[in-house]
This record gives sequence, C-alpha cells and structure tokens, in this order.
Amino acid sequence: MKILIVEDDAEQREVLVKALSYAKIPRKVDTPGFEITVAASRGSAEKILRTRDFDFVLLDFYLEDGHSSAEISHELSKKKVPHAFYTADEPLTKTGPVPRDVPVWPKAAVGVSMDLVTKICDYYQKFTERASNPGAETKFFGISLGGLKNRKAQ
Repeated sequence: MKILIVEDDAEQREVLVKALSYAKIPRKVDTPGFEITVAASRGSAEKILRTRDFDFVLLDFYLEDGHSSAEISHELSKKKVPHAFYTADEPLTKTGPVPRDVPVWPKAAVGVSMDLVTKICDYYQKFTERASNPGAETKFFGISLGGLKNRKAQ
C-alpha cells in the first residue's frame, strides 16, 4: 500500500514513518506492506501528487508554511483517493470546511500505534468497497450507516 504522509513537523514525520514501516498490515488489506513517501509542506505534497499515485494519504491539517491541507483534501476527494486528517488541532479553516466524508483522527486520541494502522486499513478497505459497489450499504466499525438513518426516522 503506497502512503503519502503530509506532515510539517520533522519529529512527527519520523515517528509516523517508523511506526508504519514496522507495522504489520491486517490480512483484510491485500498488500505486502506500506511504501511510505513524506512531504513536509503543501507545496511539496502537491508536487509529489502531480507525478505519483497513492493508495492512501495521511494529512496533517495545519502546516507550518501557513497553509492548511484542506485544498489537497478537496483535490484528493475529486480524484477519489482515500485520505484522512491526522491533527492535534480541530480543523477549522478560512479556506472552507474539510469534505464531510474525510475522517479527522486526533493525534492524541489515535497515537502512533497499531491503532493508526488499523484506522488506515479499515478506512482504505471501506473506501475501496464503496468505490467498487456504490449502491451497497456502508458500514463503519460494524454499524450500518443506512440502519442508523432508518432508526432516526422511526
């Protein structure tokens, strides 16, 4: 699985790369391991994304170069590339809200552990299932989103 990590903090990038490099991918995702590429700024991420394809992109929301990664997220959504925000801050931005269907994983809550690997793999699997079968009922963490809508209507 090819992953792009967009993170401006060098220490955090190193921790993420190490954690994902040593992680074992759950069997449900058919890939031998993570191939990790990093970008330290919005500009370098945009340049990399113009020339390479990724299976998943992990975005820090606020970047030191004065930009948010919301614009990258909007482009990834248009191209149907699974991605998520991984941030210590609530992603509120003057550039507009993040796409509704993009998860926001708090750094403190997720931590750099197997939990992050599980979240990436689960989201990737659900995203690809939705893309290949758009009429199918969507489930996250074993809960049917269609079922929740029906229960609220009753």
